[in-house]
Amino acid sequence: DPSKLPSTSPSNNPSKVPSNSVGPSSRPSKIPTASTSPSVDPSNLPSTEPSVLLSEGPSNSVGPSSRPSRVPSTSSFPSLPPTALPSVDPSVNPSTIPSTSVPSTGPSSVPMCTVDVDEDFEGTISGWTSFSSIYTGMSSGTQDFTNFLGPFAQQSEQPSKNFPLAPNQDKVRVEFYFYQIDSWDGASDQFKVLVNNNEVNLGSFKHGMNNDEQDSGTTTAAIVWSHTYIDAAFNGGNFGSGNSGHFEQRHFVVLEIPNPVLQASLVQDELTLTFFADVDQGNNDETAGIDNLKITSCPLGAAFPAVVVPSP
Repeated sequence: DPSKLPSTSPSNNPSKVPSNSVGPSSRPSKIPTASTSPSVDPSNLPSTEPSVLLSEGPSNSVGPSSRPSRVPSTSSFPSLPPTALPSVDPSVNPSTIPSTSVPSTGPSSVPMCTVDVDEDFEGTISGWTSFSSIYTGMSSGTQDFTNFLGPFAQQSEQPSKNFPLAPNQDKVRVEFYFYQIDSWDGASDQFKVLVNNNEVNLGSFKHGMNNDEQDSGTTTAAIVWSHTYIDAAFNGGNFGSGNSGHFEQRHFVVLEIPNPVLQASLVQDELTLTFFADVDQGNNDETAGIDNLKITSCPLGAAFPAVVVPSP
C-alpha cells in the first residue's frame, strides 16, 4: 500500500532542511563573537616595551616630536642642596690657600761644599810650624814661579798646620802645587803628606823636564790622591838649593779625604796637614815647596766640585 510507505517528498518544514543559501542565516551562531568577550581597558594591559628608552635613533623630523620622550629627566635625580657645595670666600687671599704642588728644592735645600782655605803665600803667613819661610819666587822664560812655602828638605823640615773646617763635614778635598826643586834622583826621593797622621806617599820624582807626568792611588785609609805635571823652569843655579843644571818642576796634587780620617782628628772639625820631602840629600841638592793651597769640605750628600787642572 503506497500510503504506508515512508514519504520521500521534501519536507514542508523549511527549518529542518539544510539550506545551501549564502544569505544570512537565521540560525543562531554558535561561534563566540568579540562582542561576547569581556571588555578590557587598554590602559590596564602590561606594556611590552622597555620602561626606559635610551635612544630612539636620529630623527628625520624637523618639527617638534609629538611622541612622548622615554629618556629619564634629570629632574628625577636628587639635586645637591646649595648649602652642601664648597664655597670660596672672595676675601681670602689666594696665596694663603694650601698648595698641593711638590715642595720646592731650591738652592737652600741642596747640601753645598765650603772652601775653608785658599792660601797663595803672596802675603804674610801664620800658623805654620817646623818651617814657615816663603821663597819670593822666580821667573824663567814663560814660567813664573810666584811666592811659595819653601824650600824645605829632608825630614827635619816639615811644614805643618791645623786648619779649621766648617762644622759637621763628611769629606774634604785638598789641592796644592808641589814644587820639585833641583836634583831629585827618582826611587830614593819621594814627596809625602800627613793627613791627621795618615801618610800619603805621592811616589818618587826624578829631575829633568816633563818627568813623572801623572800618577794616582789610594791609601789604606781610603785617601784618594793624584798628581799631574804642569810645567818646568830652568833657573841656572839660583833657585832653592843652588844646584845648577836642573829643571824645577811644578806638579798639581789632589787629595780626597773620607770621613773616618776626619774623625781621627784630635780636634773636632779640624784638619792637620804636614808636608815633607823624603830625600837622601841636603837642602843644597834636593828641596821642595808648596803653593796655592786650597781646602774644600763637603757635608753628607754634597758632591765635590769638578777638579780643574791648571794650565802651564
